[in-house]
Amino acid sequence: MLFVVYHRHTAEMCPGGKVHPDREFLKKLVEQGKTAGIKMIEGYIDGPGHQFYFVVEAEDSDAVFEDYNK
Repeated sequence: MLFVVYHRHTAEMCPGGKVHPDREFLKKLVEQGKTAGIKMIEGYIDGPGHQFYFVVEAEDSDAVFEDYNK
């Protein structure tokens, strides 16, 4: 199944790095997804707006929204 994941955060909480950008951030995100059974199909990032949009594929919503299901 395909899912759209939207994420927004403040500049202070930016996972990409506040002062020194984490250039490996997207690579880490894709690898973490693979271990959870999630395949990244497409990603769109609004860096200045601190908003991420991802289209992902997974067997069910539990893998994608695990933190929200607890």
